[in-house]
Amino acid sequence: MHYFLELRKIYYVLTLLLGILIVNSFWSMRVSLIDSSEITKLEETPDKHYKLAIIAFQWHFRVIDLEKKAQLINAGEEESTARAEAELLNRIQLQSGSTIEVTFYTRDVQHGLKIDEIDFKLVSNRPGPEEVLGVAAVGILEFPKINEKYRAYSYIFSGLGTDDMEIWFYTGDWLFITPSYIYGILIVSTLALIIKILTLTKKTI
Repeated sequence: MHYFLELRKIYYVLTLLLGILIVNSFWSMRVSLIDSSEITKLEETPDKHYKLAIIAFQWHFRVIDLEKKAQLINAGEEESTARAEAELLNRIQLQSGSTIEVTFYTRDVQHGLKIDEIDFKLVSNRPGPEEVLGVAAVGILEFPKINEKYRAYSYIFSGLGTDDMEIWFYTGDWLFITPSYIYGILIVSTLALIIKILTLTKKTI
């Protein structure tokens, strides 16, 4: 009888921990199983306003922080070096309620940029015969004052890699947890449960 009571306690504890993780992840939407090294966190600004250039080409979006690029050039960096250092990852965290002035270019065919949740859409202009980039399309992204994530994607088909063209914006306070940590916790918990079962089984024999 004692054996089954111990197993029941362990089961309840593990179930409670798993329930807390699920509720916190999917109800509050403030936890994401993504390595923090895959996220660029924009510095907080009083006006919550940012300027980003998004350059589309088959099949990728390149995102550049224009204000950071300008600061680096003013500090004496070469334009190409400043552009490389100001490039962001395609998962971006910023303050809730932020606005982004988006300057959208293409290097090859026509591409689209769309975020369904906030009804945002831009279409790029193809470059001319002697141009590297097409004429910029400009739009303003306005994010609500909530902790949420938004997927920007190319809605104009440009080949088999179109679905890979996406940018994720995370607004507000987020906790990014490396998936391997969760796997580690599950493995340790499973091993602890197995050891406990073996120990209790040995005592009952």
